[in-house]
Amino acid sequence: MGNYFDRSELRNYQYDKAMQLFNKSLQIAEQCKSAQLIAQGYRYMADVYDMNDDYEQEEVYLNMAVTKYRLSGDRFAMGKTYSQLGDMHFKNEDLDKAYVNYMSACNIYEGFGDIEYVAYIHNRLGRINFMQQGAVALMGTNNTCTGINSYRQTISIDK
Repeated sequence: MGNYFDRSELRNYQYDKAMQLFNKSLQIAEQCKSAQLIAQGYRYMADVYDMNDDYEQEEVYLNMAVTKYRLSGDRFAMGKTYSQLGDMHFKNEDLDKAYVNYMSACNIYEGFGDIEYVAYIHNRLGRINFMQQGAVALMGTNNTCTGINSYRQTISIDK
């Protein structure tokens, strides 16, 4: 018989070890009073929760990260975190919350003039609108379909 290991045990060990290290990092960041490092730790912990399909905890940590990034003044990282919240809600088909978070991210990216991220967000907004409106959205009158307009804006964003 060869060596056998239980993948779920290994995954649990890796999860526990990652969380232990992130908690240690957060303790140090709190001692340094660094809102930036604390926010980063929260985002990394949210990633671990995402990998374990624990979306409630992922959302809690992402929201805490947004708050800390706001305190640190790191608007770009705050935009990325809003985008990550949007992705999480999109993945869970909570399209209204995804839309709100993507719009928050988009407003931040537009303030920086970061067209790559703005294009990414408009792609997501177009998908949300299409999913909410279904195939009927393609038949909007006078090209007023929000989903199609979001895609058009993405295509023309760098022109």
